[in-house]
Amino acid sequence: MFFVDFPSYRTFQTLPGGTEMKDTVDYALPFGLFGAIAHWLFVRRTLERIFDYRAAAIQRTSQGAILGLSSQRVLRAEDV
Repeated sequence: MFFVDFPSYRTFQTLPGGTEMKDTVDYALPFGLFGAIAHWLFVRRTLERIFDYRAAAIQRTSQGAILGLSSQRVLRAEDV
C-alpha cells in the first residue's frame, strides 16, 4: 500500500490481571477523493487485519510471559 505517512506506536500497560497492548497508527493517504474512496473500500480493513494478526502473534509467542494480554488498536486516517 502507498501511504504519505505511516507512524506506528505500540504501548504496553500493566493492568490488574494482565497487560494491555495498544497499537496506534496515524496514516495519510494521497489522491484526495480517490484516497478516501480507497480507504472506505479496502485500506482500513486491510490495516485492521494486519494489526489483528500482529496482536494474535504476540499472544501466541508470549504465552507464558504476558498473562491476560488484551489488545486495542487505534487507526486514525487523514486525507492529504
